[in-house]
Amino acid sequence: MLGLLGPFFARDQRVRTFLYGLWSAYLLYGLVFDYHIATHDYYHLPLIPIVAVSLAPIGDRFGAYLAGSAAHPRAKWIVYAVLLYGLLVPVWSVRGTLKSTDYRPEAAMWAQIGAALGHEGKVVGLTQDYGARLNYWGWQPVTAWPDAGDLTYHDLRGNAREFEALFNSLTARKDYFLVTDFDELKLQPELSERLYSGFAVFAQGEGYVLFDLRQPLQ
Repeated sequence: MLGLLGPFFARDQRVRTFLYGLWSAYLLYGLVFDYHIATHDYYHLPLIPIVAVSLAPIGDRFGAYLAGSAAHPRAKWIVYAVLLYGLLVPVWSVRGTLKSTDYRPEAAMWAQIGAALGHEGKVVGLTQDYGARLNYWGWQPVTAWPDAGDLTYHDLRGNAREFEALFNSLTARKDYFLVTDFDELKLQPELSERLYSGFAVFAQGEGYVLFDLRQPLQ
């Protein structure tokens, strides 16, 4: 909310116009990516620098007020301490969040999957982050199978594809189908049935199952 008020505190007309332009661009961006911005919070990342720049005029006015204030120097230091506290608390909160979870076992799981695939198998997968974790820790490229949200999005756009056509398209010339996101698999019962009843399990472990697309079950 303070960021929205920022342009009204800008002294220079060029700065004010620039800030209005940023907010207008963000509004248009939201209208273009209406589905994404409502369902994926990382689509709001451009808002962070926009708010940061918009807060600058307010900070400028506030800093000038403190510099010219006749208040006791100790009172100014109290204000600075409060501002510093406001910066450090979120940083400490993020630190606590990161330290509360040990991601090393997960890294080991992805490395194990990559080793099982030999880092060269042709793989399609229903995995977290569209396969980015397998790419990073497992050194294994993967063609991402769409999650339920993606399928809904294509359906809303009128680009929905029949399941068998989609499956045959994405698994063509692929050797394996990897599943690590089992919550997502529950949302796609047709895919689950197709995999478990149609293909042999090549490898599985804690947090993953790998189907061999080269060995369809009779």
